[in-house]
Amino acid sequence: MGQPTIPNAVKDLYDRHKLKQTRPSLSEIRNTLHQIAAFYSRIFIVIDALDECRAAHDGRDMFMQEIFDFQADIKANLFATSRFIQEIEAKFQKVVRLEIRADDTDVQRYLHAKLQNCPSWISQNDSLREQIKNKIAKAVDGMFLLARLYVDSLACKTTPKAIKGALQELENTFEATNEDRRSKALDDAYEKAMQRIQGQVQEHQELKNANVESVDKGGWNPLSLAAENGHKGVVKLLLEKNANTQSMDEYGRTPLSLAAENGHEAVVKLLLEKNANVESVDKGGWTPLIFAARNGHEAIVKLLLEKNANVESADEGGWTPLSLAAQNGHEAVVKLLLEKNANTESKNEYCNTLVLQSVGNRDSTDQMF
Repeated sequence: MGQPTIPNAVKDLYDRHKLKQTRPSLSEIRNTLHQIAAFYSRIFIVIDALDECRAAHDGRDMFMQEIFDFQADIKANLFATSRFIQEIEAKFQKVVRLEIRADDTDVQRYLHAKLQNCPSWISQNDSLREQIKNKIAKAVDGMFLLARLYVDSLACKTTPKAIKGALQELENTFEATNEDRRSKALDDAYEKAMQRIQGQVQEHQELKNANVESVDKGGWNPLSLAAENGHKGVVKLLLEKNANTQSMDEYGRTPLSLAAENGHEAVVKLLLEKNANVESVDKGGWTPLIFAARNGHEAIVKLLLEKNANVESADEGGWTPLSLAAQNGHEAVVKLLLEKNANTESKNEYCNTLVLQSVGNRDSTDQMF
């Protein structure tokens, strides 16, 4: 009998977070992967563009460690693609490798097609088009995603002089061969792309007359979007324009809840300085402290507790910050909550002692690894 197209473990994980629009924790993802692996005799893991994963302790380092641990546990076969970055190469010693590299001509051909969709004063200026193609192709070193991010960024420029200035800055950045600087350039390109998506590009920024409380169909306003994605500078600008920190999306989540859920400490600090409500409750009964505790964001839990957040807050099922932190194995967060005398005997709607239940679940999960 064949396996379902979508494994039940994945469907259960999706259904569990769909209503509240939350993200699964690392331990939940890890547990689900092991459940799926148990059904197969051979596992193949394919990772494309590993170099594009953010170079940070909680980014590429954490991702690679989790993948290698998973591979070792289930004896999986691993296939990964990446640019030649010393940090990544060091993780793949004594493995079979094959070099496949796009040259400048490949990238220029791609850029030629992309530039046809730019404003006419770019697409019809042959000299400018050639400069764009040559300098971007040289800078990206065969990396098509970075080429796309850079050419998209030029659409925000309003004069040939501005484009030439951006190209010169790009050329200066990539004259260095240091891979750390090149990785940072990719991170910067991602960040600028997000700023464009959120409408905060400097060339077009018109906050003076803009409505900072504009809301889309899901109840999201600019502050909610910036808070969820951790854009500290944008959040600061909006707060200076008196953006409402108590605004809620259609699920009842405030900017503080969104920042707490996603681990954006700097944004949480800004919102708390503006007296954001630490006891805001969404439609599922979740508070900022519950979001932060469940995802193991120790620094944010500490900030919220300093603002006297209620350690006994509970969602509709009776789950408290302590029970959720225990369930997901966040020891440092559990310690902080216990220091605030969190109740270890809290019960859910079925009258089960939640912390004991969580510890039991954790023990059984650990045995799988």
